[in-house]
Amino acid sequence: ANRGAPRKAPMAPARPILLCLALAALGPALGTKSAPRWSLRSRFRSSASKFIERRIEERVERRMFDYEAKDKRSLIGLLEHLKQLDFLADGAVSDDLIEIVLKSLDTPNVLRDFDATEDLLLNLVVGPDSGVIDQQALTSKNISDPAVDYSDRFENAFAWPHLLFPGVVTNGYDPTLVDGDVMFAAKNEVMNALFETPLLSNVVRYVFDVQEGALPVTPRDQGQWKPIPSLLNTNAYHPNDDDLGKRYDAVRQLRGLRQNIGLRELYRWPESVLKGDFDDESFAKFFFAGVGQGFLAAVDGHPDARVGERADGAAYVAALDHAASFDVRPGAGVYGGDTFFNADGTVSHIYYNGERYDPAGTLAGAGARAAWEGAKRRVRGSVIAITTLVDHLLGVHLHYSNSLAWAVPRLPPKHPLRRFLWAHVFNANGVNRKAAATLSIPGGLFARGWQLSGKGVTQAYEHAKANNPLFRWMTVPERFALQKIPAEMRLPLHEDGLPFYHAVEAYVGEFVDLHYADDAAVAADARPGGDVHRFWEALNEHQLNQDLPALDSKKALVDVIAAHLFYVTGYHTHVGSVHHEAARTGVAPSLWFEGDSLAGESGPPNAELWKDVTFARTASLRLPITGDTASTEQRRGFARKTGYQNPLPPDAVTQEEIRAVGYPELFANERERAANRRFVEAILDLQTDIIARNQERFDGGGGRVPAVCRPYNAFDANYVEMGVAI
Repeated sequence: ANRGAPRKAPMAPARPILLCLALAALGPALGTKSAPRWSLRSRFRSSASKFIERRIEERVERRMFDYEAKDKRSLIGLLEHLKQLDFLADGAVSDDLIEIVLKSLDTPNVLRDFDATEDLLLNLVVGPDSGVIDQQALTSKNISDPAVDYSDRFENAFAWPHLLFPGVVTNGYDPTLVDGDVMFAAKNEVMNALFETPLLSNVVRYVFDVQEGALPVTPRDQGQWKPIPSLLNTNAYHPNDDDLGKRYDAVRQLRGLRQNIGLRELYRWPESVLKGDFDDESFAKFFFAGVGQGFLAAVDGHPDARVGERADGAAYVAALDHAASFDVRPGAGVYGGDTFFNADGTVSHIYYNGERYDPAGTLAGAGARAAWEGAKRRVRGSVIAITTLVDHLLGVHLHYSNSLAWAVPRLPPKHPLRRFLWAHVFNANGVNRKAAATLSIPGGLFARGWQLSGKGVTQAYEHAKANNPLFRWMTVPERFALQKIPAEMRLPLHEDGLPFYHAVEAYVGEFVDLHYADDAAVAADARPGGDVHRFWEALNEHQLNQDLPALDSKKALVDVIAAHLFYVTGYHTHVGSVHHEAARTGVAPSLWFEGDSLAGESGPPNAELWKDVTFARTASLRLPITGDTASTEQRRGFARKTGYQNPLPPDAVTQEEIRAVGYPELFANERERAANRRFVEAILDLQTDIIARNQERFDGGGGRVPAVCRPYNAFDANYVEMGVAI
């Protein structure tokens, strides 16, 4: 296959991988070798086969007292699948591969001090080879040349099914990646070759799907948090520590490896909140100034009739009670909860799992206040779970980014829209195919760190497809208008998000004007057989409801592209930067036991660590929207934020402003480059406005109600990237 001649980038240092047992095994071995000889021949090397079997027997016999027979069979079965991959058959990978795969037999139970059942796969993915977060942003040098024809490999690659989302598939070949670059520990050409064929899917399905290896949802299996001073040989370990690296160190008894998610923290909750006192005002801010904003709507005219019946005079609701119908793993509680707020944004009451809870403790019996706090905690956990599964993974990644990643490579190499959109689909297939292999698969990371069963995830998908406006075609302003939140509430998602959208819309409009004189020119390209028509066909085919309008006018073309770019850039930051809430036990637990008192601070250790693994995988930096790598690396842009931002870089007060670098190398002429530069300048002008608003929010000024008085950074240029690349 013709790989073309994309620009080469300096090779980055190898970064270990947190994908799954197979990919964790592949990464370190493949990342340091030349590309193997790839073919589709199905043959084994008998010497490799015997070596594998001998090493398995040695390891199992050494620790047989710790393993049931099914564990031995599972491991042998996995290696049998691995042998079918040609890189192993051709001998292109050293025996280190086998050592890495078998290492779980030598790794002690990482959660033994918390009385959890041993989890072989967890042992491997949090072991010493499990990796660090990349805190260095990428540049245009890391993007392949859009003018090269990659169609042969793209059209013939394996389409990876997202098994829990029927009908959703991702192309196994990512044409935007530069050969020679290293991402997730393996060279891009190696990862492309792995995912282009269905062979790897056999491995990951075996790892995750055959036995649904997630531990049962019981305290005996999941374990219980408790102080273990000996783990760090310093202070007692506290599971609420906000540094994910410290938690990993405590659990793994390792030093020197830091999974620092700090660059993905938009704004930190006060220490009092993080130590368990998530008071009612903070709870309201979680919805009116945080990730919960997307769930808010006016009670009046709400499509769910139960909302009106339960409102009891409340003005707004975050309606999640539908999630209570989603199937959960045996022994787990349910997600859900309708949370009602008064006209001033103060919390009124919650309906969760058939019970009403409120601050006054009207629930009969002792411990009503503890039950209220527990209900709030479960609602927060439900918000993060549904945000992660529906809005982030299914919505931004698989509805918007995935459809763009199918459509853009089908434009001709010299088409202006192809080079305009190329950076916005950078590594989109790369990250979404990994999601197909690890997240949207039965028994995968979501099934291990959260409480929905595979059936429940599919139910969530079907409900979102039928009911969630995110998956029906409309412009961003039209979707926000459906919430019926009055402008005087000054909801940050609207107050910052709409100007961001209009900046994107203006950028798309300017670029379309450069290449299409009028509506007739667009309509000509949108006729069957035209380039824009082929783009539309691919884009629409991979939308959940396939309801995109025809792109037969400049307005239609601008509206559709602008909406997609909004969701894969700033809105991706909104739904995808919940690391702070998710990694803090007690803020938003991912799993709790059926019938518990709702008063516990944390999900159990096994689920919590799987959740942390998942979020650690999504904390690396990619392409900053400004083109200035110092922006997302937080080396520029913070000097004007010292009055409110937390956390702040140590040198914030002396930092320079972000530079309007953009991506000039991707464009064909100065007019195109000027349009890109003006867009970056508009985003930086918006940052100035956001900084001013955030200071007002922090100070409680501008006539705002307390519920919205928390800095909000989802559309701040320091935190926004070009697309869904992580």
